[in-house]
Amino acid sequence: MPTTGPRTTGTVRTIGVLIVGLLLGVALASWIARPRSPQADPVSSATELPVPAQTGGATADAGAGAAKREPPPAVAARARDAVTGFLDAEVAGDFARSYAFLSAQDQEDFGGREGWIAAHADLPPITGYRLKGLREIDDGVQATTALRLRSTLDEFVGLVPARANATWAAHPESDSWRVAYTEGSINGLYPPEQGAADAAAQWVSDRLACERAAQHPGGLLGDSDLAESLCGMEAEFSAGQVELLTDVTDSQPFIAAFGAESLAQMRSVAFDGPTPMRVVLAPVNDRWTVVGV
Repeated sequence: MPTTGPRTTGTVRTIGVLIVGLLLGVALASWIARPRSPQADPVSSATELPVPAQTGGATADAGAGAAKREPPPAVAARARDAVTGFLDAEVAGDFARSYAFLSAQDQEDFGGREGWIAAHADLPPITGYRLKGLREIDDGVQATTALRLRSTLDEFVGLVPARANATWAAHPESDSWRVAYTEGSINGLYPPEQGAADAAAQWVSDRLACERAAQHPGGLLGDSDLAESLCGMEAEFSAGQVELLTDVTDSQPFIAAFGAESLAQMRSVAFDGPTPMRVVLAPVNDRWTVVGV
């Protein structure tokens, strides 16, 4: 996007906390064995959905139908088993299985198994995890994990980092442990900000040389004609400092395309030259990618 010259302020924003909803795509270890008494061990709590009372006639039929629709709760003798079982199922894309590890309250809040499965259409998939630690909390255990996510930047889920640290809460329910999904949190991890300056400079250099420049596959926002005009131009551009996108440009096109939450992680680099401009970047797949100019 055109500009009158480079700005010199460079602010660095700390990594924001992603909302818990972003985490719907997490995974845990294997199928758990037969029920045993719960043991203290950190993980998120979960319980099954209430089953309607089966008392005669139509009510009994409705209850039987609900029992067929909803899977039985997963068996997790320890909090660790509940968390890893949940995450293993998420990684495998078996959302009906991960639903079985949820607390009863979470199952109700998501509208049952079908609601839980449908919610994953707008959430980033978890592709891997590592259990880092467990600690006791009130009425349960908290698990800390390192996550690998399928990093994306689109209009559905916005900006999803490739890596994150997450916490999960697990509580004993009946004779098993369950994951309290909505009590968890996730902190996205992003590449160093200086990489944005390097990526922007490389993009300008490639454009001037009429070479294929690394940029967002969905196309560039802003002045695409300006980007095209760089091809074959015999000129030099000097880069300014990396800045927060909200500090230097009209952010509305980026909010409309990727959501307001994505804006906090985007950066802008101003270039001074025959055609002053700003290059806008976002951290996708652990590297800075040009998304606008």
